[in-house]
Order: sequence, then C-alpha cells, then structure tokens
Amino acid sequence: MEITKYPQSCLKIERDGRTLMFDIGTFATAKYSVSEFGKLDAVIYTHRHTDHLDLSIIDELHGNGVAIYGNSDVAEAIGKDFVGIVDEEEELVIAGFKIRARHMEHCLLVDGQKTVPNTGFVIEDRLLIPGDSVEAGDLDVEIGALPIFGPDITFHDAYKMALDLGAKQIIPIHYDIARMDPHTFTHLGGDFHGNFEVHILEDGESLTI
Repeated sequence: MEITKYPQSCLKIERDGRTLMFDIGTFATAKYSVSEFGKLDAVIYTHRHTDHLDLSIIDELHGNGVAIYGNSDVAEAIGKDFVGIVDEEEELVIAGFKIRARHMEHCLLVDGQKTVPNTGFVIEDRLLIPGDSVEAGDLDVEIGALPIFGPDITFHDAYKMALDLGAKQIIPIHYDIARMDPHTFTHLGGDFHGNFEVHILEDGESLTI
C-alpha cells in the first residue's frame, strides 16, 4: 500500500490501481482541488468536524463517481441519500480494501462542547486511521496515522496511544490546526523514542508500507 498525506488528517491510500481517501476537510481543500487528488474510488469520513469533512466538495465527488462513506452522524451532516453508512464494528470491503470500522471516542473538547460520534478504521489489518480519537482500546496494529496535536490533543496523548497500540510505525497527522511543526513530536520522545519509527510526511509526500 502507498499512503500519501495531505493537510490536517487527510490521507490517500493506493494499491493495485484502487484509491481510497480519508477525511478530505477544509485544510486539505484550501490547498488542493479535488482534481489534484487524482482518480478516486471512495472517500471515508471519520466524523463531521469541518477539518475532516468539507461539505462543499461532496457533490463534486459524487459527480465524479466517487463512493462516499461515513457513520450515521456523517451521513446526517452531508444530507445526501447516496452516502454509504458504515456501522460501528462492521467489516466490509471498500474500493478493494478490507476495512474494519470501530467506534473510537472523540477526544474531550477543552471548551466543553459535546463531542461528536467518531469512527476509526483499520485497513487491511495493518493501518489505523482513528479520526480524532486518542484511545487505543484493545486495538493492536502495525501502523498508526495518529493525531498528534490540536486544541484538544497533546503530544502525550499521541505517544500514549502509539504505545498502547503496540504500533511499529507512526504517521503524525492533525497538527495543521495548531500550525505545529510535526518534527517536534520526534524531538520530545524522551524514553518513548525508539519504540516505534516516526514518518514525518510533507503534504503530497508518500510512504509505501
């Protein structure tokens, strides 16, 4: 699989000519047009927050024949009957990828706002995309694309989640909102550093796993 990172939490996953994207939010669309993502087979959204879900491109995606998926709250936010609802704990195949959906609690919000339903996804039993969750639960994966910083997420949250997952590789995401340098994540590793390899990807940069 080839993973390409885009702003905030937006990721593209490619294998055998099929392409799946996650969380095309407003940070991504501020920098890239839909056409610049290339041919897409499907897009999955973890939750409805705008940095993960830009509603303004949904009709364009659908018009291009892209299948769109998310939990029931995402489907409600989009408000279109063509959205495929992915139930929590469901296993399915999307765009040729084996997907496991998992309820993963959204991180607590410091301003007291109620959190929204957040669904994490495990791709091919290897890669976790957790949305804005920092709770690993009983998941055990090889690679985690983990949110590392934001108004409600700290480096400590990210490191703890990586360790709890037992992941061997981490791809930091979700730091654009705070304009944080992701390299700081590796510099602050302390005793944790060395338990997993951290891949800092620039926007548009890819990693083959």
